[in-house]
Amino acid sequence: LLLGLLREPRSYSCRVIVNLGGDPSNMKREIESVIGRRGSLLTGTTGMTRRCQRVIEQAARVARGTGERVVGTGHLLQSLVEQPEDVAGQLLESSGVTADKVAGELRHMGSEAE
Repeated sequence: LLLGLLREPRSYSCRVIVNLGGDPSNMKREIESVIGRRGSLLTGTTGMTRRCQRVIEQAARVARGTGERVVGTGHLLQSLVEQPEDVAGQLLESSGVTADKVAGELRHMGSEAE
């Protein structure tokens, strides 16, 4: 999921990461390195892992909590960084992209739908 968010440099989530001092290119390389070491991922019936489903569901709660009706890439990023047990959350945290900083940057940047 994080790899997908990093794929488009103009996306809201990618801009948040850059604004917070993260390096999307470096993050992509690290994720690809981890995927290469672990091999293919086991997925559920929906074609995604249970952890990925959990992150998406959390992103929907984040969006609703801010009064937004659409889940955006910023909500997904917020949800990922709040998962310290997952590789994506650890990678973001080690890059200085923390849950508090992401939440603050999302408030500063405003709604993704605008």
